[in-house]
This record gives sequence, structure tokens and C-alpha cells, in this order.
Amino acid sequence: IRGRALSSAEPAAFVLEFSRDNGASWDTGSNYTWHRVYGIDTVADAASDGDTSDPSINIGLSGGIGAGGGEGVRFEIEIFDLSETLAVVQFQATTFSTSGLYIVGMGGGAHGGVGGARNGVRLRFTSGNMAEGYVVAKALA
Repeated sequence: IRGRALSSAEPAAFVLEFSRDNGASWDTGSNYTWHRVYGIDTVADAASDGDTSDPSINIGLSGGIGAGGGEGVRFEIEIFDLSETLAVVQFQATTFSTSGLYIVGMGGGAHGGVGGARNGVRLRFTSGNMAEGYVVAKALA
């Protein structure tokens, strides 16, 4: 999955969630774990963040993606090792913050728990809707 997205409201985080009922509902419980390493254009050192019990996988900058011109998120995501109990996610993203900084990051995560096969994936902003952009998904057998 790859794309570019701009939120209609800021600040926002860009997250991934799974469904087990064809998108009728989304798992927003504490079944997600993720970790990300990133660099900020004004900081010489890299930083990291993550969570081991989250309601989603945070793909973009936590709560600071801007909604103005030239802001937003650009991303590439791979989902693999799907089973009844686990889905593994690898991602990279470049986000542009509400203060005009660019942040380049890469990371990974997983969706655990039981309850049947995952048959839906959702990318969304935690604030506002997708105002513009595109998402391209490709499935491999």
C-alpha cells in the first residue's frame, strides 16, 4: 500500500487499523504494537517512539501532521505473515508537521488477537478526514 494524504484538520496522526468483518467494524482495542525510528530536519539525532498496547498502528508523526499546503504524509506499507492470530506490518513514511518540519521514519508493528481472518484494512487520520491525496493497494497471491 502506498500513497499520499492530507488531512482536513490538524494536528493529526495517520494510523492503520484492521477489520475481521469486511469493514463493518474496526479493531480499535489494545491489540496493536508498533515501533518507529525517525529523523527530523532540524535535529541531528534520530529519535524513536512506539507502543505495545495501542488501538492502532501509528504510521505518521504522532499527532502533529499538518493540513496546510505542502504538509501531510507520504507512505509505503507492507502487510505480511497474515494468520488467524497475527498480522505483521512494515512501513516508512515522510510527514510534514504543523510547524513545517519534515520527519522521515520507518518502523513496524503487528495486530494480534483472535477472532477470525482479517479481511479489511483502514488508513485514517485521527483528526478530520482525508482532504486530498491517493492510496494505491496491490495484493499478491
